[in-house]
Amino acid sequence: MQTADWLSVNEVATDLGMKPATIRQMIIRGDLKATRFGPKLIRIKRSDVDKAGTPVTRVAELLGA
Repeated sequence: MQTADWLSVNEVATDLGMKPATIRQMIIRGDLKATRFGPKLIRIKRSDVDKAGTPVTRVAELLGA
C-alpha cells in the first residue's frame, strides 16, 4: 500500500471543497468507497474519489429530473 494512493476523509474533503461530514455521509450512502484500518482510521483510494464524481451532461440531470 502506497500512502499516496490513500487519502483521509479530511484530505478528500479539502480536495473536493466539501466538509468532512459530507464525505462521511457519501461513505454511509455508498456513494464513495472507503476502507477502515482499525477502529478509527478510515482511508479512501484516490481512484475511488475520481470515480465518485459523475459528469453532468444535461440540465435535467443537474435538476435531478
